[in-house]
Amino acid sequence: MMIFTSPDFTSGGLIPIKYTAHGDNVNPNFHLSRVPKNAKSLVFIMDDPDGPNGNYIHWIMWNIDPTTTDIVSGAKPKDAIVGLNSANKNNYIGPFPESGIHRYIIKIYALDTLLDIPTNSTATQLIPLINRHRLDYGQMLGVYQKSMF
Repeated sequence: MMIFTSPDFTSGGLIPIKYTAHGDNVNPNFHLSRVPKNAKSLVFIMDDPDGPNGNYIHWIMWNIDPTTTDIVSGAKPKDAIVGLNSANKNNYIGPFPESGIHRYIIKIYALDTLLDIPTNSTATQLIPLINRHRLDYGQMLGVYQKSMF
């Protein structure tokens, strides 16, 4: 299994306010290792299964170079394609729960292909392609609560 971590919070831990919509609204740093040698691309999805209307997509990217080891705060990897989040925008949206503790599931997938899909694609359109081409994956979890700031 790929190893996927963040120097900004531990898996299962609190996402710092800087990386939320209540803070600077920039993505955290992430580190990736053990990507399969035969991977052609990576896909990144950050979602909130506790959203008021169901699963809320905060950030999706695909065609990330499989030699990528770091996703830097406030930036997308070079040449990555950013798809539509649940706000219908091609960017990162930090956590912003209206109430309660929300979980943020952050996944990285190694695929055996590059994806030829439009930039207005959503996670719903991306997931069947991930399932068809997935070689491996890594995952981490962050939590955040509005009253924490």
